[in-house]
Amino acid sequence: MVDLKIIPGPASTELARETAKLLGEELLQTETKRFPDGETYFRFLDDIRGEHVVVIQSTGPPQDNNLLALLLLVHTARDLGAERVTLVVPYLAYARQDQRFRSGEPVSAKYVAEMIGRSGVSRVYTFEIHKEHILDCFGVPAFSLSTLPVIHKFLSGLDMGDLFVVAPDRGAERLAQGLSQLLGTEYGWIEKFRDRESGEITISKHNLDVENKNVIVIDDMISTGGTIAKAARYLLESGAKKVLAICTHLLLVGDAEKRLREAGVEEIIGTNTIPSKFAKISVAPLLAEAIKDGL
Repeated sequence: MVDLKIIPGPASTELARETAKLLGEELLQTETKRFPDGETYFRFLDDIRGEHVVVIQSTGPPQDNNLLALLLLVHTARDLGAERVTLVVPYLAYARQDQRFRSGEPVSAKYVAEMIGRSGVSRVYTFEIHKEHILDCFGVPAFSLSTLPVIHKFLSGLDMGDLFVVAPDRGAERLAQGLSQLLGTEYGWIEKFRDRESGEITISKHNLDVENKNVIVIDDMISTGGTIAKAARYLLESGAKKVLAICTHLLLVGDAEKRLREAGVEEIIGTNTIPSKFAKISVAPLLAEAIKDGL
């Protein structure tokens, strides 16, 4: 296998370390600090001339800081003579703004992908991107990896009895269907309607026979928790024994955790695409496999 050097971004240090260990490759030593005025400083402590490097940097909160750090890492790697730069963005910021919903808005996902694609990367990996068409905007080979295998493995290790999988909106139906097939359970979904002006959410149900069942609500991300909270209340009112919320990208903005707890969500589970105390599932095995396959 081609020798690699793994470059850990400040938002993905542990994921980079775990991935390097699984690959049996070197984790590049870096110096990172923030100046008193808030600017970020990086220094690579190893020679990378002629090397194939893998930069791993998520762009979760604070999104703008982490996105800039990503671009600085990639540009520095190219300037210092790296022959090839593979980029891993576990969580891609701005992916939800993949179209112009209202007049005068930016198509932020497109612009971010184009900016990354022009930075000198040769290939991009992310996880459960919000909309697949964003991958075409990078201008280089770009791949969105499914986290369902590691989510399934985690849930299979729990004794949860009679399960039912629910998508909290139609956009998550693919995830709910895929997970239900892996678990051998039924699934249903809740149709979500969001008012673009007020942000108010209303819901309707589809195939939701959840009485006396342990319900797993799955989505690609949880931000403010409003969608999951409304779903959890509805499911518990419909007879569910308990509700678990699970997602790939756990943002938990503001009072999201409190909102979910008050709605009756018993457990909150995320992956380490965004580090947090709830990141109980590692995507490193998926990432290591994808990197090996891409060599």
